Amino acid sequence: MLPPLIALACAPAPAPQVAPDGRLDPVAHAARASLVLRGVRPSAEESARVRRDPEALDALVAEWVESPLFLETVRDVHAQAWWLRSDTRADPPSAGPLLLTGSSEIEAAFQEEPLRLVSEIVADGRPYTDVVTAEHTMIDAILAEAYGLPFDPEGPDWQPATYTDGRPAAGVLSTNGLWLRHVSGVANAHRSRASWLARSLLCDDLSARDLPVTSIPHEEGEALRSDPACQGCHQAMDPIAAQLYGFRFAVRPGDMRIAWLLDCRDDVAHACYPLDLYEPSQSDGWIEQGLPTPSFYGLPSEHLGSLGRQVAADPRFATCAVRHFWGWFTQDDAYGAVPPPVVDTLAQGFVESGFDTKWLARALVSSPEFAAAPPQVMRSEQLARWLFDLTGFRWTIGESECDGVTACGGVRDLLLTDELGMRTLAGGQDGWDVVVSDHTPTPTQQLVLSVAAELAAAHVVEADLAVPPESRRLLSALAPDGTSDVEARRAQLGLLVERILGGPDPALVDELLPHWRDARARHGADGPAWEVVIALLLQDPAAWVY
Repeated sequence: MLPPLIALACAPAPAPQVAPDGRLDPVAHAARASLVLRGVRPSAEESARVRRDPEALDALVAEWVESPLFLETVRDVHAQAWWLRSDTRADPPSAGPLLLTGSSEIEAAFQEEPLRLVSEIVADGRPYTDVVTAEHTMIDAILAEAYGLPFDPEGPDWQPATYTDGRPAAGVLSTNGLWLRHVSGVANAHRSRASWLARSLLCDDLSARDLPVTSIPHEEGEALRSDPACQGCHQAMDPIAAQLYGFRFAVRPGDMRIAWLLDCRDDVAHACYPLDLYEPSQSDGWIEQGLPTPSFYGLPSEHLGSLGRQVAADPRFATCAVRHFWGWFTQDDAYGAVPPPVVDTLAQGFVESGFDTKWLARALVSSPEFAAAPPQVMRSEQLARWLFDLTGFRWTIGESECDGVTACGGVRDLLLTDELGMRTLAGGQDGWDVVVSDHTPTPTQQLVLSVAAELAAAHVVEADLAVPPESRRLLSALAPDGTSDVEARRAQLGLLVERILGGPDPALVDELLPHWRDARARHGADGPAWEVVIALLLQDPAAWVY
């Protein structure tokens, strides 16, 4: 028989409350909308507003999409869709002007560049089409050194910047960060990058096309021109790939380390900071490779800039954006599970709104299909944000000192990374080997949740009991010295239940009281008893299933 504390934490996951028509009730709908838009649950006041007036949800959603947390979600959506956050390969070196910068921080900056451009476009209310047409990128102080671009140290952490090496402007398609992740081999001739573009921006997965398999032997070049099985993909892929010439096929961390060992001389200089990833003189390299004339699905195209504009004008660009947001918001397959009428309706509204991403987010979470979607399990990104919102706890590792000689790795958030972290164990993806998230409560997900809950509970109890009640996150009903009588204890448990689980539950308070007393008797102090009940509540399925 399980001990009572474990039994309470391992109770079956309850389905969120639903109305007779199969939709979530207003409070549960608000919780789901808040978690997918911001990664945190509604505050007690926000839940109370919806409880009093269900129509208040629309106003709250309008507030939530203006939150900086929504911009974090926008970056999360695109990191998943574009496979950008990947730390399981070698880190870029801490060398040259970045000698005292952690390699993991350099890597994170590279990965965030295209994501920051997308979220900046959303924050400014510019049309989503700017994602592939913008004339600038976004950089932080690390990228300014890594790319040799001007940066104002007195300005914001991320600032607009323009490449000066002659590359055409095409939003994220012009960013170093995108092509450092999505590399190509010389023989591949940028085809993998063109395939990524079709899949990620148009939801046209060229590799998934149903084509006949041939066993007729012939030369590779001849096959691409004459074999129907090859032409089925290459007639769309190769003319797009031709427009990506000018970008180096790959600059990997290993190349960068070798370049520094060779003092950045001659042929390897491009792999040192500042990185040189674009060479205008190579933009016609497609001719030597024998690729067809640059075009976009049969439409003539001049260069990367015109390619970006053609992508933006393609009707599939709007529907693909809808699919990516749907996939994140409902934890469904963005390519196969979205009901076509939903895609069509949302895509039409998205276009008519002027490609307003905030409109799309509001429309999606307000749709009946969203309210009727099956229960969801918190993603690792949501778990990290929710725990910090409740407790102020971040699960980090690697705060090593840089002494100017030994390169340091930097700080890593264990819920948001994979090399040392827990993201894939918690059901997430690593952007390289694991590119599909697992949205079920697996044993590893439960282990990650249990450890994170215990650490967060210990953190918030220690922090709360060190400050006056009015400055505390969770333990505001306790006396200044952290003690409580029976009534104060019950009131504090009630506040914890409401704050962590999203609503009052007197019966659960009755259930928790003996656990608090048992923990108090075992440890001989109030603090550990509060750690136990907070950790239990954080692991309650009603907290992480929504």
